[in-house]
Amino acid sequence: MPNLQVNSLSKRFQSLQVIKDLSMGFSPGQIHCLFGPSGCGKTTLLQLMSGLLTPDGGEIRGVENSTFSYVFQEDRLLPWSTVKENILFTLKGLSLSTQDRMERAEKYLALVGLEDFKDYYPGQLSGGMKQRVSIARAFAYGGDILILDEPFKGLDFERKKSLIDYILSYLNRDLELNHLDSSKGPDLNKDANSIRASDKDGNLVLSSDLNKKSDLNKKRPLCFFVTHDVEEALYLADQIHVFTGPPLSLVNQLNIIIPPQERSREKEKMEHYREMLLNGKQ
Repeated sequence: MPNLQVNSLSKRFQSLQVIKDLSMGFSPGQIHCLFGPSGCGKTTLLQLMSGLLTPDGGEIRGVENSTFSYVFQEDRLLPWSTVKENILFTLKGLSLSTQDRMERAEKYLALVGLEDFKDYYPGQLSGGMKQRVSIARAFAYGGDILILDEPFKGLDFERKKSLIDYILSYLNRDLELNHLDSSKGPDLNKDANSIRASDKDGNLVLSSDLNKKSDLNKKRPLCFFVTHDVEEALYLADQIHVFTGPPLSLVNQLNIIIPPQERSREKEKMEHYREMLLNGKQ
């Protein structure tokens, strides 16, 4: 997909100017972190991008005809439906046969390690498991743009890390459904070995060791996630956009060139990124 461009964007809620004349761009195929304090306008920006809100002024280019997969702060599962039924409900609007929808739901439940819980109801699951269902639901829908709005809120770091690993596993693998093995969950160690490269236009593309015949021209979805947690930002993002507000104002941008699977080993380099993020340096 082309670059996503925000031009002179504005949004007001009654007397509160949440966004005013914001202009910025986002490169395709990358994981973009919107980093900043709670209430500064990050979620509003994503809602404008996805069409959940209408801007008062300005425009967003590059999202025309795009589909969105959304993971909200809360799980938003239907309590009267099973885990699998929650995912199937989301797939109703897609041009898929009943069998294809069933297979897709099961494959993405396997990807997040919940294939054995497909017949459970949300009330029978832990908070972390519910959030995994929400993530599997977004994966199964397969939008061009994946939006994660503080999906790890209220979870301890180990649970956050596990969910982040599932997200990276999804984004860094070939996305054709027939490349997924529904009989087992992901091998995160293998998935983490995805090879990063650039096409002739400089767009980030991926090839996975899971499939040597992968087409390098297949681009992963554009991904946005909202957080005000430094560790989440450093662990997941390719590019961190630092905001203050309201009104939402971009004050810093940080590109992390170390692949996520190497960041735990590159402690000295990651500490340098941490200092740049906290001290407002580029």
